[in-house]
Amino acid sequence: MSSVALVSYDVQTVGGHAGGVGAFVTNLARLLRNNGEDVAIVFVTASTSPSHIDSKWKERYAAWGIELLGVHTPPPSPGGWAEAWPARLSERLASHLGRFDVVYLQDWANAGFHSLRVRRFSRGSSPVFVTVLHGPSRWERCGNRQLPNVPDDLQIEFIERYGPQHSDWVVAPSRYIADWLKRDGWKFRRDPEVLALPYLPESVPQVSNAVSIERLVFFGRLEIRKGFEIFGDALRLLSADDPAVLHGLSEIVLLGEEREPGSAASLRRTLAPLGVAVNHLHDLDSAAAQDYLSAHASDALVVIPSPFENFPYAVIETLSIPGLNVICSRGGGIPEVFGFAGETQLFEPSPRALAALLLERLRYPLKHEQLAVYDSSAANAGWLRFHRRICTERVSVDHRMPARPRPSVDICISYYNKGRYFPQLLRALTAQTEKAFGLIALDDGSTEAGSRAAFDAAAIEYATRGWTFLRQANAFVDAARNRAAQLSRADYLLFLDADDVPALNAVERLLDAAQVSSLDCLLCGGWFFDSEEMPYDLKTGAKTVPTAAGYMPLGPDLVGGMVDPMVFGLPMILIRRAAFDKVGGYHECRGAGHEDWELQIRLLLAGCQVDVLPEYLVFFRRPAGGLTRTGAVFPAKQRLVEAFDVPLREAGMSGLAAVLFHLSDRCSELRDNLIHNVPHSLRLQLRETRKMEGRQGSSF
Repeated sequence: MSSVALVSYDVQTVGGHAGGVGAFVTNLARLLRNNGEDVAIVFVTASTSPSHIDSKWKERYAAWGIELLGVHTPPPSPGGWAEAWPARLSERLASHLGRFDVVYLQDWANAGFHSLRVRRFSRGSSPVFVTVLHGPSRWERCGNRQLPNVPDDLQIEFIERYGPQHSDWVVAPSRYIADWLKRDGWKFRRDPEVLALPYLPESVPQVSNAVSIERLVFFGRLEIRKGFEIFGDALRLLSADDPAVLHGLSEIVLLGEEREPGSAASLRRTLAPLGVAVNHLHDLDSAAAQDYLSAHASDALVVIPSPFENFPYAVIETLSIPGLNVICSRGGGIPEVFGFAGETQLFEPSPRALAALLLERLRYPLKHEQLAVYDSSAANAGWLRFHRRICTERVSVDHRMPARPRPSVDICISYYNKGRYFPQLLRALTAQTEKAFGLIALDDGSTEAGSRAAFDAAAIEYATRGWTFLRQANAFVDAARNRAAQLSRADYLLFLDADDVPALNAVERLLDAAQVSSLDCLLCGGWFFDSEEMPYDLKTGAKTVPTAAGYMPLGPDLVGGMVDPMVFGLPMILIRRAAFDKVGGYHECRGAGHEDWELQIRLLLAGCQVDVLPEYLVFFRRPAGGLTRTGAVFPAKQRLVEAFDVPLREAGMSGLAAVLFHLSDRCSELRDNLIHNVPHSLRLQLRETRKMEGRQGSSF
């Protein structure tokens, strides 16, 4: 018996609502539990307070022997970066997942982000992680014709792409969504397994044949992606072409939650002249909706006109009611639900095609034996075979990762008038848990007598360690780092600023991560602090000064980084020498900051493999006279613009990066001006509201 977790933002049922992902979670949980697995549903929420599953569904899960866990998103920390809420949620969730053998994740705002990132740099056993492609946020926005919120949605997209790329397995319910995501540039460790969705009906409805159609039922959320516009336009065409057909109906039923405000009222106004009642049933959960459709199988025609779909449970559920007449769009993966049957029940996703099939089916409903049936037995068997296979193949990360020799590393330190802080850095390095490293410190022409003396004293004090201390005429930080790198012969270079302080285990953990992953470049999280004192106790590692904020980089997100380069990381960078040489080292640009972000941009554009070790391993000091506080803004941003502009120039779009940077800055200014007078509490409330406008409890 294996221990299995199904992690989902959507479960049956919260506040009377649940969607297709919730139906999937219930069906797969029951299927695995019925076959002897120990199953838990982990209900995650974007809200910073817990959400509660309806009591009757809690009772059902308990009766089925399925455990329920709830994990909500922690509130943002004051001044913390990067504040993508799925990243915060995934950190909290990680502590719950270690006890499971298999963890099934959903792609939207993938809550396994932190667990997968930790696992990438760890040795030892790990759960098998499976991401199921129900439909990520970009997929949703395309279907609903919406533009992304910047930068929040860009950061969520990065998290969503990271999940499948680093999961052990990826499952696509339809070939359609797998191909769609591949065209969109998603990467997978192996080709997605295409598995039709599991389905265990709670009861088998009686078979009934439609004698005549008395009610027309739109089944799905009232929104663009579910085809509500197509449905309304088709009814308008039908009422204009042959109003008598609609006159014969007792009612038109809208069975689903209203996502487009005013959509139900608009349809009522359209059909008012025909005298056809329009009833909106918005408060039925999935089981109650099934009961309603089963009760009206003999006199209802169900319409599912979604033009942009994956493998919807709405279609599965209707095809599983014997005798129920249902017609569906050919949109997306819907034809895959029907298999080789149901040609007479499908229409092209356009108002005219739907109107034509409505006219035919309202006059001539199909008999029970003519209707397509979903092959749930084959789908369930496919999922069980897959699950048994991944359990059989479950191995530890030690076996999954090939053994590699310990890489060598030189720490490269750029120094300029940092005599007050340099001794703290050197003491932290002598206390490191990892002892096998070299050091090359370069004084870039310090002008303060005290700083020059401190540097010379350090060279004498640490001479027996074989560390290198050199001085050059001032050439700025980029040139100093390049000169230090030229003197190294190690496999990796670890760049540090002279006023920063690495954690006691920083070198060890970064080398461990490099040895396990063999990546070209590694970053980590850190703490901002303003004190002139040593930030922690050298014996215990306990903090001894206040920290202003924690900073956990999101990672190698080129798109999000164009809008907010804070996603990239801090100046402590471990980089493979070959990768450093490949991009030509730091671009030497006197007087301009952001050199670390520019280097990462160039590494990513050159195809180097970059990631973040999700541990807080450096204390980043922000002195009053430091470059981060005093440097000119325009030259720093310009060097980032120029880095992004290189591939754009080759594509004939020179200057586009500058335009995008300017537009992003301008939008930020406008947003800040608009909310300047809004109380802080209301700003937080608006922020949370916008998060919850995502796909909590939606259907796919």
